[in-house]
Amino acid sequence: MLIPAIQTQSLDAQHVLFSPSVYTGELAALQAGAPLAVFSMALTMEDVLLRGTYLGIRRIGGIRTGLVQ
Repeated sequence: MLIPAIQTQSLDAQHVLFSPSVYTGELAALQAGAPLAVFSMALTMEDVLLRGTYLGIRRIGGIRTGLVQ
């Protein structure tokens, strides 16, 4: 399944977070602990493919975010 995640952001050296405000139904179908890949591209056309574990939707700094380890 492919789910676009606009505006991904590095939280620290081991975590990436993203806004769950779009495609909420598709994201709700994912279970915490599921393996996944995140393909990110910067406006400078640099891209990165990350493989990790989906940790679910959490509040970080008071804001709802999706979290990938």
